[in-house]
Amino acid sequence: MTDSGITGPQLIRAVRERDLPAIAELQRASILGLTLGTYGAERGVAWAEFLARWNGELLERGQLLLAERDSGPVAVGGWSPHEDSPEAAWMVPIFVAPSQVRKGLGRLMIEASESSGKSAGREIYWARASLNAVPFYRAMGYEAIGERDWAPEPGRELPFMLMRKDPQASEAADTP
Repeated sequence: MTDSGITGPQLIRAVRERDLPAIAELQRASILGLTLGTYGAERGVAWAEFLARWNGELLERGQLLLAERDSGPVAVGGWSPHEDSPEAAWMVPIFVAPSQVRKGLGRLMIEASESSGKSAGREIYWARASLNAVPFYRAMGYEAIGERDWAPEPGRELPFMLMRKDPQASEAADTP
């Protein structure tokens, strides 16, 4: 089966340890292919190198998900427990292969990640959205809290938008 004409993945599944090298390569390709205008090459490379080291930790403490096709991994995302709140989760940043953007994979990964989190009792989701991804997270129901800086290594600050999705707060706001 080929990928032609397919807009979604053939499978979304939990990441296994043996997937980590392919995920690191997918993240690197996504960062360097989709965020250079926002962050530049130097900071993008530092970000990708940090993620390659961090993925193993994420695998141990959260739910890391992979979307794949016959051609291999096309998107990765997931969630990890929020350290201060048992009903909340941190969204793992969503990365989509540059050749697969605008096909609904990011939306599928958010929905799968939130569904997995909900199964574990998580109702509130926090995200550290790269600046180029803020419109995507807004479209997925996240509200911007404020811009912050993060340094994957000293001297390589990356601005991001802290965002939050609280379905209960949205429902309360909709109630007259």
